[in-house]
Amino acid sequence: MNNSFWRLWLWSQFPLLSSYALLTGLVALLCYLYRLPLIVFIDLLRFSLPLLIIWLIATILLAKHRQVLLARQLPQADFQPHSPVEERLATMLTKSQHSSRQILQAVRQKQQEQNDHRDLFAHEIKNHLAILRAQAEEQPQVPSKQVRAAIPRPAPQR
Repeated sequence: MNNSFWRLWLWSQFPLLSSYALLTGLVALLCYLYRLPLIVFIDLLRFSLPLLIIWLIATILLAKHRQVLLARQLPQADFQPHSPVEERLATMLTKSQHSSRQILQAVRQKQQEQNDHRDLFAHEIKNHLAILRAQAEEQPQVPSKQVRAAIPRPAPQR
C-alpha cells in the first residue's frame, strides 16, 4: 500500500481517533480530579483499545478491498465512490492511467520513428552495396574515386 492510501485512510479516520483520544483524556482527567484509582483508567484502555484496533483493521481491509474494486471497475465507469477517500483514489487512479497511456503512446511513436529510420538506413546501405557490386563485376579493380562516390557521406546529427 502506498503512502497516499495511508494518508487518505488516516484522514478519513481522524474524527474517530480524535474523539477516542478526547474521551480517554476526559476519563483520565476525571480520575485525577475525583482521585479515582488508576485501575479505572487502565481498565478503560484495556477494554476499549482492542475494540478500536479491531475496528481500524476492519476499515483498512475494507478500504483496501474497495481500492481493488476501484482499480477493476473504474475503466467500465460503473464505480460509485462511497467516501471522499474512494473519490480521491478514483481521481488519482484516473490521472495515473491517463498519464500511463500518454507515456506509452509517446514511447510507441518514438519506437516507430526509430524503426522507420533503421529501415531507411538499411535500404540506403543496400543501394550503395549494389552499386559497388555492379562496379566490381564490370571491372576487376574499382578505383577508389568510384568507391568514395558510392559511399554516402554521413548526414549531420540532429
